[in-house]
Amino acid sequence: MSPDDLLLNFPALHPELAGPGGLPLPVGLCYLGSGLEPADAARVVPADLPLEPKRARKWLDEALAYGEQFASPGDLAALAFGAREEFPAGGVASIRSELLAREQPADPAEQAAAELLAARGRAQALLLLADAAEERALEIAGLDQGLSSALADLSESLGMDDEDKAQEDLGMPDAGLGAGESVYQEYALPWRMVLEAFWTLAPEGAALFTADPAVAASWVEEGQPLEPVDEEEADRLFPAGLPGGARLLGARLAGTGLLGRAAQGKPWLAGERTVYALVDGVR
Repeated sequence: MSPDDLLLNFPALHPELAGPGGLPLPVGLCYLGSGLEPADAARVVPADLPLEPKRARKWLDEALAYGEQFASPGDLAALAFGAREEFPAGGVASIRSELLAREQPADPAEQAAAELLAARGRAQALLLLADAAEERALEIAGLDQGLSSALADLSESLGMDDEDKAQEDLGMPDAGLGAGESVYQEYALPWRMVLEAFWTLAPEGAALFTADPAVAASWVEEGQPLEPVDEEEADRLFPAGLPGGARLLGARLAGTGLLGRAAQGKPWLAGERTVYALVDGVR
């Protein structure tokens, strides 16, 4: 398997959420940007996004305000993907009407271009929502950690012994930041939705890496043709060696194979990318 120049983490857009339980990450791992912030050494911003940063921020603010009526980020994501008709209208919040509700071109090539533009708009909307959901998860986790630290200091000042502190910890929230832990799981968008956005917007040739146990397990259970990478490739990505007991699987796959029915009628998802999954060594 020939290595790709660019390796993007999936599905998390923030480094703090990439390695569950503090697992080491591949050398040179980058993160896909939603268009809110400029590119930097670790953030890759897709070219020619439909919404530039100022308009993207305004759209997101309006979408989140409107989305307060929904129970979960997934419901709001369904809104961004056009599954609901009551998308907020007017101003930049009308991204759906701006990109979709236009006269259908008669020329097939023009129609295909219009469909791709609309797909890129939906994909950016989803990345914006995913970005916001992760920021919220990090904010909540930070508050939980601050509370844990404050209570630990209080326990020490009160002279509580280890048994007392253990009882106190039973009522503490889980402030984990890893992809497999409770705060991230509560706020993260469904990874299949995020995968479609990645496949639509990520630079051509970019490979995807996941250490998310739910994603990796799903790919294995679905029978995706993932195979252990060779020693040279593993050493390139993990010069210090793989985490104890872990295996690095990889394959060159089409988006249609990973997304199944969700990719029907979307030719831009047919392209192939290299994907890597870090899994435990038990399977």
